[in-house]
Amino acid sequence: MSARGLYRTKTPEGGAEYARVVYSIASPPGEIPKPLYEARGYEPPFDTLPTREEHEARARNEETDGSEEVVTVSLSAEAYTAIADRTPDPSEVDDLGGYPISLPRALLSRLLRLREPNDKNFSDVIVRLAKGSAGEGPGARLRMRA
Repeated sequence: MSARGLYRTKTPEGGAEYARVVYSIASPPGEIPKPLYEARGYEPPFDTLPTREEHEARARNEETDGSEEVVTVSLSAEAYTAIADRTPDPSEVDDLGGYPISLPRALLSRLLRLREPNDKNFSDVIVRLAKGSAGEGPGARLRMRA
């Protein structure tokens, strides 16, 4: 399972530092203390995470800057299968040998934030996240939401 930090925050009472972590697209994010985040080696490093306020401001900007905009990308057959429960039937294979699918720009931005060094494209991100979904077998389909 590949987790990734979203932002850092402090408790108002004692000032304890926490990181908001996303484990996969299919799992809800959770908060963990800074020492545990660092011990598990999550990326990016805790001190480089944006603050909660910075993260929320960026998310608001993404929603207002083209939230209605839809972008068409080409997914591999494996990635398409992982999200097939949320997509229309493919009408054709594109010039790249993949399945064209239109997604909201906000969802593509989220996939870019979840991208890891070994991910070459959106298909790699989707397949990796689908395989890492906690408690789901290999035949389970990834549910994507913006």
